[in-house]
Amino acid sequence: MSIFLFYFVSITFTLAIICYTGYILYLQFMPGAFYYPSTDKEVENIIKLAKPKKTDILIDLGSGDGRVIIAAAKMGIRSIGYELDPALVHRSRQKIEKLNLSALAKIEFKNFWKADFDHTDIVCIYQFPKYINKLEKIFQKTKHPLTVITNRYQFPHQKPTLTNGNLFLYKFP
Repeated sequence: MSIFLFYFVSITFTLAIICYTGYILYLQFMPGAFYYPSTDKEVENIIKLAKPKKTDILIDLGSGDGRVIIAAAKMGIRSIGYELDPALVHRSRQKIEKLNLSALAKIEFKNFWKADFDHTDIVCIYQFPKYINKLEKIFQKTKHPLTVITNRYQFPHQKPTLTNGNLFLYKFP
């Protein structure tokens, strides 16, 4: 093997490690929970708990691989996911396209703090308590009825309307 090839492989490998390390650090410090998907049973129960109508718009904040968005779209519900991990955005979009759900489901490569809740009916959240607390304040200011389902973590100042295991349904305002 020539010295040039040796250096080329070494530099390429080093750059790959640096990029991967940067990506992992980015994921650790981004403004939301890390990727930990809801189980298929939780997704099923989220949809049952939400009782979406065909006219509803469902948003998933930190949509991960899109499983909640896809489940809602399969029921004919317009749904939007907000996700910051580019690999998960790509995977979600591929699944949506493969299942021919693009007319109903959309994944935004966008920070969920920039989400527009003005025309939203249902919000799904699987986030850490520090984000849940901030989101509760935002939802309390909504002017229209909003159903919010949290996975694992409850809002600190509001009592859930319904619960199902680790899922908590809230009605705002």
